[in-house]
Amino acid sequence: GTGAGSDVGVAGGCAPAPDCVSGPDRVSRVSETPLVVVVTNIPTPYRIPLFNEVARQLEATGRRLLVVFCNASYSRRKWDAPLAEARFAYEVLAGRVVKLTGEKSVHLPWDLGAALARLCPALVVTAGFSLPTVLAARFCRSHRVPMALWSGETADEAGRQRLMTVKTWLRRRIAERSRVAIAYGSAARDYLTGIGLSADRIVRAFNTVDTTFFSERVAALRQNRSALRAEHGVPDEPEVAHLLFVGYLVERKGLQHVIRSLARLRADGKAAVLHVVGDGDYRPALESLVAELSLPDVRFWGFRQKPELPTFYAMADAFVLPSEHELWGLVLNEAMAAELPSVVSDTVGAAVDLLVEGETGFAVSITDERQLDQALGRLTSMRVTERRAMGERAAAMLSEKATIGHGAAAWVKAVDLALSEDKATKGQVARKSIKGEAR
Repeated sequence: GTGAGSDVGVAGGCAPAPDCVSGPDRVSRVSETPLVVVVTNIPTPYRIPLFNEVARQLEATGRRLLVVFCNASYSRRKWDAPLAEARFAYEVLAGRVVKLTGEKSVHLPWDLGAALARLCPALVVTAGFSLPTVLAARFCRSHRVPMALWSGETADEAGRQRLMTVKTWLRRRIAERSRVAIAYGSAARDYLTGIGLSADRIVRAFNTVDTTFFSERVAALRQNRSALRAEHGVPDEPEVAHLLFVGYLVERKGLQHVIRSLARLRADGKAAVLHVVGDGDYRPALESLVAELSLPDVRFWGFRQKPELPTFYAMADAFVLPSEHELWGLVLNEAMAAELPSVVSDTVGAAVDLLVEGETGFAVSITDERQLDQALGRLTSMRVTERRAMGERAAAMLSEKATIGHGAAAWVKAVDLALSEDKATKGQVARKSIKGEAR
């Protein structure tokens, strides 16, 4: 079923749901095939594989997944039809998106409460500390539905925001109402404990991508790396390292620091090619900086769809993620799956859990020129075999703990925790009811 102004995905066979009710009647409605509803902002190509696998694993335990997307997309997101690969049930609401400043925007899904009431979920999982989360929490409280919070927020990221006194108060209230929380990684888990969630209510599910897609596609393309580089008009010389950046081009992504560092290295006789994949408002400033520094081998390739990305990972020898701050940084997962060593800012959330210093890459303070120059200098000066060995270690570590399968299994663990506590509560209610009838 669908509410006014929303689209329903047939993937996963979403059946019409009865109107939701509260109390014992709700217990009987959801007990046969519990429905786990995820509320998130928009469909993205890196989330679809995760939801596919979560749906598959939940189905194996007798539960269903349905994802409610608050909007179909918004202006700076240019992905082609990400839902084409969805194998789970979903609804897309006709909410509004209001752009604030910079990258900030707010989703206004005023019909979210009605959609949740119609779906009658056994558990609602909400993404981040957002307006949709506030609306979902309001629904869960009034209908006595358990809620789980899925968050990547870190103390570093929260400290950069305005009105944090008010926001922290609100986030503590959301945390109090969450049965469990699913944290992107260790930094996100630490933030959640800092606002009052007990550690035993937090499941760490490493934020990840479809690692198999990137590892297999890149491995196949890398066999013809010389031809790929020739096709793209870039040098293919063993002594010239190819660095790759993938992301939205805004100032906080820190690419200007890498460009200046490469200019300093070039002055010392160390050559490198920098591939920039992505677009954004800061691109003209970066192109001007490249011209000002007379760097001949910085290539701007613009925005690329997911199927095009393996080509650029295959051409590269190493990866850079120099963000001045970043909740996680899923492109690091992609690079590791592609067997690339990395230079990463130490404020990137993923670096805490995925990067092993000197083994899979280097973490640096991005504003420390000396640190950045040393890391990039080491990576570009390495023998080809050394870089490859470092990249292979990165891929092996990722496959051991941060695949889509690992992430989905952690989600199922969180759902188990939330619903097992719900069952215990229902059992107490039922026993009290029986005793009351006996009296």
